[in-house]
Amino acid sequence: MITPTDAGASLPDYKARWSSMTQFEKGLYFWYQVHSFGLEQEHSSGKDAFARFQFEDLISTKAIQEDFCAFLGVPRTDTWDEFTSVRVDKYRTKTLYKINVRTFRKNPEILNLSQQLGYDPLAHSNKDLQNRYLGASNSLLAFAKRVKYRARRILRRRSD
Repeated sequence: MITPTDAGASLPDYKARWSSMTQFEKGLYFWYQVHSFGLEQEHSSGKDAFARFQFEDLISTKAIQEDFCAFLGVPRTDTWDEFTSVRVDKYRTKTLYKINVRTFRKNPEILNLSQQLGYDPLAHSNKDLQNRYLGASNSLLAFAKRVKYRARRILRRRSD
């Protein structure tokens, strides 16, 4: 994952606070890097050489899938339905980390880019975000506990 210390990374002022940023903020930073790069490519491309699609729409909306395929010059097939029905994310978009709407206000560049791309993170309350993302699934909690337990064992061995 790219960090503010990497050559060519955007938002170099984040370097000073990187170590104190939450996992959520670091995820937002990575999101910013990917999407700002996409915008740079869009602006440097010729007319009609670039199209925008939101991932959520590509997964759930047949008309958007057809538009996407038309842009690429390929037909939409039923394999798309098969692909989108396969569960890959065993954690189901859950996290162990609290998400706070104020985080977006602390990161105005990220907020501005998200709004430019059609997202409005400030339209959600903390309660909405906690209900949607917090409360990790049992498998994620179990995994986190195993990692914590193993890390403690390794640290104890090293200190002995």
